[in-house]
Formats: sequence, structure tokens, C-alpha cells
Amino acid sequence: MGAQQSNVSRGWPRVTWNGPAEVPTNSCTPWPGTQRGWLAVERLPAYAPDLNPVEPLWGNVKSQEMANVCAPDLAALRPPLRAGLTRVRCRPTLAFGFLRHAGLAFWRDH
Repeated sequence: MGAQQSNVSRGWPRVTWNGPAEVPTNSCTPWPGTQRGWLAVERLPAYAPDLNPVEPLWGNVKSQEMANVCAPDLAALRPPLRAGLTRVRCRPTLAFGFLRHAGLAFWRDH
């Protein structure tokens, strides 16, 4: 873990691999192991909603603008969905709160 932390502190790229340990093809599995000098790879569980900032965003929009919506087709979902995403976009504290909930940020606190 110490090597990964030093890589992250230098701003080196990090790949987050979510999903099951089994990969459909073995063609992409060996490559990250050969790139350990500059690439940090971290595996997430197959389903990790607490680590995904889209989960609270989607939950927020579903509980507000999409609540009780029974659309006859996808086109009818567009207006309430767009309104919800606009509301979140216009409230930066809300949007950044979803990132903080997942332990993410655009900048590093010093």
C-alpha cells in the first residue's frame, strides 16, 4: 500500500477496476501487472454504491423530479430528468456533496 500512496502523491495515474474478479477475456488482465512502475490499480467490489458518486445523485433526482413519474416512453422521461440534473448542477454544494460521500474530490486539501 505504501508504494501506491507514494504513486498517488506524485499524481501518477490510477485505474479503478470495479466488478467481479473474473474477467470475460484474459487479454487485458496481464497488462496492468507489467505497468506497476507508473500505474496504480485498485479493485473495487462487484457492487460498491458507497464508492460511486452517481448513486446518491441518481437517488436524489429519483426522489425529487422523478418521484411518481410513470412515463409512457423514454422521451417523456427527458423533461423531469433534465430538470433534476439542472437543479443539481446549479447547486454546487449538492454536487460536490455526492463526491465527498464517495470519498472523492477535485482537489487535495493541504
